[in-house]
Amino acid sequence: MSSGYLAIPESGSGPAVLVVGDGLTGHLMSVADRLAAEGFLALVPKTGPADAARRLLELPESTGRLGILGFGDRTLPAAAELRPAAVVSFYPRPADLVWSRFRGVSVVLHQVDGDTSIQRQIADAGGSCRAYAYDAVAGFFNDDCPRAYHSDAARTAWARSLELLRGLAVARAA
Repeated sequence: MSSGYLAIPESGSGPAVLVVGDGLTGHLMSVADRLAAEGFLALVPKTGPADAARRLLELPESTGRLGILGFGDRTLPAAAELRPAAVVSFYPRPADLVWSRFRGVSVVLHQVDGDTSIQRQIADAGGSCRAYAYDAVAGFFNDDCPRAYHSDAARTAWARSLELLRGLAVARAA
């Protein structure tokens, strides 16, 4: 697949997760590899998320449900555009979005501040949102950035992220 970095789980197939951030970085590729190790088909797109998500879902290895895991300003706009089943957003910032597009979407926010505006917007739109605040700085999940990385917060956030994303496989099997 030429639209980015694709990580395939050992089983050969799994729920599709688009990894969104600042381009095709080593950190994002590492996150995709970690997701594949957990049974997900993960793609870090080179270009915009819409075309990449469509291609990802069309792969024979995809079980047909889409999740997004992303960092910073790009995650929630991609989610509003694509309407995935599940969204994990690290360091989200309030944005001018069509919040009604989050109806029926399950979201986990990993925040470094106490802002609850995004959580309220998603809940008001009919989405499900859990927000977690960490005593860390933005970048706490990035082990390539020693000044920001916080191992305890990263470990906790990863477990919470997987809990949500595993719902993609459960919902498909039901």
